[in-house]
Formats: sequence, C-alpha cells, structure tokens
Amino acid sequence: MIRVLLLNYEYPPLGGGAGNATMHLMQELAKRNDIDVSLITSAVGKARVQNLSSAARIFFLDIGKTSDSLHYQSFRDLLMYSWKAYRFARKLIKNERIDVVHAFFGVPCGWIAKRLGLPYIVSLRGSDVPGYSKRMRLLENLGMRRLSAGIWQRAAYTVANSKGLADLAAKTVPQQYPIIPNGVDCETFCPPETDDNNRLEGEPLRLISTGRLIPRKGYDLLIQALGQEELVLIGDGPEKQNLMDLAKGKKVVF
Repeated sequence: MIRVLLLNYEYPPLGGGAGNATMHLMQELAKRNDIDVSLITSAVGKARVQNLSSAARIFFLDIGKTSDSLHYQSFRDLLMYSWKAYRFARKLIKNERIDVVHAFFGVPCGWIAKRLGLPYIVSLRGSDVPGYSKRMRLLENLGMRRLSAGIWQRAAYTVANSKGLADLAAKTVPQQYPIIPNGVDCETFCPPETDDNNRLEGEPLRLISTGRLIPRKGYDLLIQALGQEELVLIGDGPEKQNLMDLAKGKKVVF
C-alpha cells in the first residue's frame, strides 16, 4: 500500500478551486484499497480530525481562522499554517511510514514538503506562481521567486493545472511542466442529450457558470454582454455584491 501525505492550507469552506480539487481528490482516494492518505489542512475554528474511510483522514489544524474571511488567506494565515503543519507532519512521519508528499501550492506547502526530506510532488494552482497575482508581488520581490524555483527543482514532479500556468511557471524555471487539468465527475455532471430544436419556441438561452467571484474571472464582462439570455452564476467571493449591482435589470440569478 502506498502511503501519501497531502498538504493544502485550503479545504472547503476555505479558499476556492484548489480546496475544492483537494476535497474531490480525497473523496476519490478514500474509495481505493491500495492507498492510505492523510491530509493536513486549516480549520475554521478549532482543530479536529475527519475520517473519510479507514485509509483516508483529514487533520484540520487551528490557525486562528474564523468564518469572516473564507475566500482569502492572509500572510498571517499562511505563516500559522506553515509552522503548525510542518510540526504536525514531522510528528506524523515519526509514527507512520510516508512514501510521498503531495503539496498543493509551491508556497507554502511545497516548502513544507521539501523540509520534510521525503519525495514530493508539487501541484501549481495559480497564486503560487510568480507573476500570477498582484497581491503576491511584494512576496515575490522579497524572495518568493527564488524560493519557488528551489522547491520546484527539487520536486519529483511539478505539475500545472493548465497550459497557461505552465507557460507562466516556465518564466521562473525554464522546464517542461506536466499538465493535469481539474477533473470532472462524469457520473454526476452528465449533460442530457438535447439540441436547439428541443428548446421551446421563445424560450431564452440559459447560461450557467461556476467559480469564485473574483475580478480575474471576468464575470463583469459576461454580465455586460448579456442581451435576452439568462445567466445563473454559481459561486461566492468578494466580487459578489459588485456583480449583483451590475446585474440589476438583467436576467441573472446568483
């Protein structure tokens, strides 16, 4: 049996796409009988443990996080998680055999994985790649770019979730990055067989979009482009109220 340690400071309800991807990855790994997996993540409130199966468990660490700021993690949050997760992981690997560490985000989780001295994989998600987020520019200027390069180069694999992110990462460390896009559960999300001929006469085109409501997604442009179409936005985030104000008078459901 392969024993995996998974690291991500985000897990629902914290964060966005990376936390959601981690949740679904854990759910799928919990169904297997050839992998034992432990996830170390951040709690909203007090520390706790959640067992998904006899071979899959989640350790939620208390980093002082409250429900007031679920969508973004502050530098303090990242520092608290890094310190507590590293100490917790060190204790864990003293008591259990761990074969590989899978780190979501090069910083801080990749840094933790590198410090543990075990083979590790880094999944690049966006904000951990220099040049992706203006919010991280100060950290990049203070050494995050050099730190990231060292983490990626020491990893057994550094994987991007899109070609665009792989191309951006190559500006920091010029190398080939395997690309593994976010997955889709085809049993749950299976579109019905239909076409425009089956639409009732006069019925408007209905659009559905899911994602974190942040400026980068460009939902404001989508709303402005609407005519008679209907739009359903599924998600939450700091831009929600601005988008709701922009959508007044249009057929938009949040």
